[in-house]
Amino acid sequence: MSQRLTAILLVLLIGVLIVIGFLYWDKIFERPYVAVHLSNGDTYFGQLYRFPHFELRDVHVIQPVADAENPDQTSLQVVPLNLIAFWGPDKLQLNRAQIIFTAKIGKDSQVMNVIQKLKEVPAQ
Repeated sequence: MSQRLTAILLVLLIGVLIVIGFLYWDKIFERPYVAVHLSNGDTYFGQLYRFPHFELRDVHVIQPVADAENPDQTSLQVVPLNLIAFWGPDKLQLNRAQIIFTAKIGKDSQVMNVIQKLKEVPAQ
């Protein structure tokens, strides 16, 4: 009887550890930022989640902006999606069939530097 009780307690302990692992996985391990290019030509940057469906969180896009000094010139700017979309999304669900490629963004890349600087700026 004591072996059976020990086995049940061991299974319960393992189950609790698995549940805790799923709940705190993102807090323990930092999820990298990726670029996602879609078949319609759009490219998004963010943290990719694959379960239970493809989802991009902390989404950023590259947006052309007119140069203040020379209106004929445009430059590119990385902008959080929730600032330019009228519905203010904080995540974007993706259709797997529409994804052309994903690529990890380097920690010292220009895009990642801009995203880090935007995270440091307090929300208005």
